[in-house]
Amino acid sequence: MPFITTVETATDGHTGHAPLRLRRPTLPAAVAAVGELAQRLGTTGRERIVHASVLEVDDAENVIRVVELGGCVPTQRVAPRG
Repeated sequence: MPFITTVETATDGHTGHAPLRLRRPTLPAAVAAVGELAQRLGTTGRERIVHASVLEVDDAENVIRVVELGGCVPTQRVAPRG
């Protein structure tokens, strides 16, 4: 099943724009995509990552599981079915 990383960014502290969506084939690749994006943005730029999560989705793009990426260790939350 594919994984979609959603990344919310802020430019100069303002968060009014849509989140980025990065599709990856595995959970480790989805988490790595956030790290790669953070490296590209750097530590002194105007744009910052304010929140990131990974959605595990089925073929119809229904969310099966949400992995919140906050701090060093991802936490998993299973989405209700039905």
